[in-house]
Amino acid sequence: MVDVNTLIYQSSQIDRLRTLTSKLSHEEDLLLRLAEECPDMLCVIDNTRHLAYVSHACQHVLETTPEELIDHYFYTLIYPDDIKITTKILNALELSKITRFCSRCITKFGNVVQMEWMAVLSTDGNIYASARFMPD
Repeated sequence: MVDVNTLIYQSSQIDRLRTLTSKLSHEEDLLLRLAEECPDMLCVIDNTRHLAYVSHACQHVLETTPEELIDHYFYTLIYPDDIKITTKILNALELSKITRFCSRCITKFGNVVQMEWMAVLSTDGNIYASARFMPD
């Protein structure tokens, strides 16, 4: 037979978990909204240098959708003359240290745009980066 105090305790724990789950869901929604509303392009580059996530800002800057960029090799975005230095910079990233650099990117329609990047290497092996369009 189950003790009444045990049932009361378990019920309060279930209520607590529901509250925490709701709060986490709300915070997750806020973070997703932040990423999608941010005017800078946010992206996650995995350890094979493929794009794991790209925010909707890419539509304004690179003239493409996030869905078109997911799983693409990151360096296909970079202007050919900038690939060597960009590779060197990304390979030299240090854990949790933000690095700023500029590179030119190629849009879906072949236009060249100047971008200012801020990138950091995470303990999970991914590079988390933001890119801001730098008009002429």
